[in-house]
Amino acid sequence: MKKGLLFSLLLMCAVSVHAQTEDWKQIHIGNREFRSGRYDAAEVAYRKALLQSPNNARAYFNLGDTYMAKKNPDAAMQQFKLATRYEKNPYIKSMAFHNMGYINQRAALTAPVEQWQQFLLQAIDNYKDALRQNPDNEQSRYNLALCQKQLKKNKGSDNQNNKKQQDKNQQQKQQQKQQQSSQNQHSSNQQQQQSDQQVQQLLNLVRQSEEQAKEKVNQAQPKRKNKRNNW
Repeated sequence: MKKGLLFSLLLMCAVSVHAQTEDWKQIHIGNREFRSGRYDAAEVAYRKALLQSPNNARAYFNLGDTYMAKKNPDAAMQQFKLATRYEKNPYIKSMAFHNMGYINQRAALTAPVEQWQQFLLQAIDNYKDALRQNPDNEQSRYNLALCQKQLKKNKGSDNQNNKKQQDKNQQQKQQQKQQQSSQNQHSSNQQQQQSDQQVQQLLNLVRQSEEQAKEKVNQAQPKRKNKRNNW
């Protein structure tokens, strides 16, 4: 059991008016097997009691305790729910609600991030139901306070994680912008270099054309004949 959380374990025995009925006989047998640590045999006995009396809330409660001893909280939860449905005694009904809260609170300790809050909120509702049935249930009051403290603590932790994630996302966006700006600058420089190269090529072509044109003009002009003076 997790230190700090309290679980209600109480094997319900038959009262004298039911002493001779078959379902209560099976409950007595189940209790004896449970105390001896023979949980499979206890489960069989409690189920036999329910075959005789399907609305026997005490058999459901004890069967829930048996499943908790067998480390099967999901099956135990179903039995405690049925116990709260059929139980008339507010004291016993309060204990069943308490055990449901305990199961949900324990589940929150190992639940994924997206589910822990749901388990804690359900546990809080269970403990409040337990206190409505029995305002003197100090176990439920104690676990309720732990549950509320755990919920507040986890919410604070989530807010910090969300802030860190937002900062990280903002930093990544800034880095992406810088990379994009650098890439755009590099592309612009390349385009400018290409443009300068094209202009230079055009200038070279123009010079070549001018030189070729001058050469043709020079070749087309008549050459002057040198005259020698006669003395």
